[in-house]
Amino acid sequence: YNRRLKLENPIKNPYVFAKMYRGNSYVTEITLHKDTIYIEDKAFKDCKSLERINIPPKVEYLTSQMFYGCTSLREIIAESPIPPKYYPDKFCCLRDAEDYDDDKLLYFCVRIGKLFTEKSNCFEGVDRKKCIIRVPKGSVELYKKALEWKEFENIVEIC
Repeated sequence: YNRRLKLENPIKNPYVFAKMYRGNSYVTEITLHKDTIYIEDKAFKDCKSLERINIPPKVEYLTSQMFYGCTSLREIIAESPIPPKYYPDKFCCLRDAEDYDDDKLLYFCVRIGKLFTEKSNCFEGVDRKKCIIRVPKGSVELYKKALEWKEFENIVEIC
């Protein structure tokens, strides 16, 4: 029989840990608390039934394998007007990178011995042709130019 599960994170917890959702094959929709600031690596990995999720406005970074294997994902509501950035696995310290633009970050990552490319595994398995990215008014062009996000064909303003 068909189980559909919608989860809300009403707790004012600024972190989403991987063990909270990873591998949950029943969850179809997740609503994260507006005060969430960080989503751990692999947080939603292999949530194969996940269709819809929001990324709260205070989340500044995409993490490794965040949505890896989320083959049913059809809608991401990115609530920040500034696209969250992806940083490589095991980046030495995100605080060190905050003042770097993408070109300087490329240099910084190469300097620490980590090859940083535009392709990551954050959205591996997500159909970038079918998944709709909803963004705040006036942010569509920013997302269309941003690493990771520019691979999605359907980036639209939140209604």
